[in-house]
Amino acid sequence: MKLENNKKRILLIISFIALILRILWFFAESGDYIYFLKPWIESIRELGGFKALAYNIGDYNVPYVFILTIISYFKCEPLIPIKIVTVLFDFVLAIYGYKIIKKITNNTLYSIIGYSTLLFLPTVLINGAMWGQCDSIYSAFIFISLYYLLDKKYTKSFIFFGISFAFKLQSVFILPLYVLLYFREKDIKLYHFILIPIINIMMCLPAIIMGRSIQDVLMIYVNQTGTYTNLVMNFANIYSLIDGTEIGFFYNELISKIGIVITMLIYFLVWLYVLVKKVRFNNEKVITIGLWSIIIATFFLPRMHERYMFLADVLSVLWFIIYQKKGYMVFVVNIVSILSYFRFLFDFKFINLGYVSIIYFIFIIVYTVYVMKLLGEEDGNRKNKMERRKLQRVS
Repeated sequence: MKLENNKKRILLIISFIALILRILWFFAESGDYIYFLKPWIESIRELGGFKALAYNIGDYNVPYVFILTIISYFKCEPLIPIKIVTVLFDFVLAIYGYKIIKKITNNTLYSIIGYSTLLFLPTVLINGAMWGQCDSIYSAFIFISLYYLLDKKYTKSFIFFGISFAFKLQSVFILPLYVLLYFREKDIKLYHFILIPIINIMMCLPAIIMGRSIQDVLMIYVNQTGTYTNLVMNFANIYSLIDGTEIGFFYNELISKIGIVITMLIYFLVWLYVLVKKVRFNNEKVITIGLWSIIIATFFLPRMHERYMFLADVLSVLWFIIYQKKGYMVFVVNIVSILSYFRFLFDFKFINLGYVSIIYFIFIIVYTVYVMKLLGEEDGNRKNKMERRKLQRVS
């Protein structure tokens, strides 16, 4: 009862400390800021602010470029405003992490721990406050989407998924979860998925109004996938084993296509398993499959960057705090991410991501076996097991 009464005070103190820690990093300029974000804002200023939305500036989708456009009107160095936007969404992410944990566990202590962990998670701190990246934006909207998904408010869930997608293509890493639910939840309709591109177009309207064609807007993500030709960018996945090897453009493209096919095949086999077993989804299966889906995408898909597992970093925290099992996975996921960050940001070349990826792959296999067992369990059997565990503890 004391904890519940002091909840707001505790959260306020945690938030204050988290904010101060971020402010200390506000003046750090990353290479991405110097060579990309700052020149983009300078181009926007030269083109007349909102008029610049008619042009292809940078490689982000319109909603984030719109934010940069607003920032361009401030008569100051854009570094701090860029970071303030991301830090704001760090807190939105943590708030909805709190709400999801509270919804599932109804435990205030777990919710506060989740809120705190998300705010102080190394990749979250580095990504926004130091690096000036914006991965907490799309991840925050995915958390909101998951919150409504668990509440079976599917229209709201897909709307927020659409907003997340409009900010970052990497939101699709968790899309297989929604596809699986479509085949098992009668209230999820096909039109819910159509909401995703509709929301994307709606959020791109400022650019369309300023004269940019719809086709050009829809091609942004397609063009993004072809920006880099490397099989992997400072990230420990299956392609790290051949990263840096001269294999030629033809074989590079061939390996990329094979990787995409393998990823789709894995998802297809799980989809088949869900249909054959007539899996009934509960909250645990939703969160677990969501995390697994992101891990599989980032490990087997080509062209992954060091930041692309951000959503798995934060979702693994929720999963572990809520269900308190397989703790190795939250540890491994975040270690893999932070090692990738360090290799890129601090030039830790002694970290052999090929070796890291082999160890990571072993953990992914073990985790996948666990996921399949979980999907195969009936809710009733699971409840009985939990009751037996409680009785054993009492005795």
